[in-house]
Formats: sequence, C-alpha cells, structure tokens
Amino acid sequence: RYQAGLENYHLAWETLTAAGIDAAEIEAVFHPSPVIPLPGFARLPYSREFFGQNGDTALDYKGYIDLTLNIDRYGRVRSRIVNSASADTPSQVRSALLNFLGQYRVRPYVTNGETTAREAMQVRYYYSY
Repeated sequence: RYQAGLENYHLAWETLTAAGIDAAEIEAVFHPSPVIPLPGFARLPYSREFFGQNGDTALDYKGYIDLTLNIDRYGRVRSRIVNSASADTPSQVRSALLNFLGQYRVRPYVTNGETTAREAMQVRYYYSY
C-alpha cells in the first residue's frame, strides 16, 4: 500500500502546516532520528518491548555499532555499511542488526509533504544481551 502511505504522509504534513504548527516541530516528526521501524504498534524483535522491558528501563549496554544507511522514499533500507563497532562486538550481533534492518521498513523522511530518500545517514545502535 505504498501509494496510500505516500498520500497519508502528504495529508499529515498539510494538516500540521495548516494548523500553524511550527516548521521545526513538523520537521522533528517527519525526520526521525534514529530510524523508527514500521509498523509502530508491533513488538519488533530485539526491542525492549519484545523482551518485556519498560521503555524507561536503564540498560547496561555491552557495546555499539555505527552504520551508514541509505533509505529510499518508501522506507526500505537499501544500504547498510558498518563503519565501526565496539571492540568485543560479536559477529552474531552485527549480523542480526544488518538482517533486521534489511527486513523491516522504517518511517520515511517527509520534506514539504513528499517522502524523500535519505542517503548516508549515520546511525549508532547500542546493544545488550
């Protein structure tokens, strides 16, 4: 349902703009960082909710992975490049993150009411297990 999604992003942008919402606030909604997996209501694997953790629970992170991502206008992650990772990052954790990002859609960027591709987005993911 790409077309319906694109139309609804446009409608949401127009609605917020017509309501007089500040442009910076609108941009914060439509340019999420870090990327937000879709659908937002699902309990996604590797998330706090999936493991029964409250969103506010402090976690003892074991490490991080820095990536460069390209996201197309439909929210598909088209390129995933590992730039760096903490010293003891297991290859299984790295593979799980790359596979996850390749399978799920993320919320696309919306500029002036139109979804746009985003290239060379720098993202850091912290992990715990």
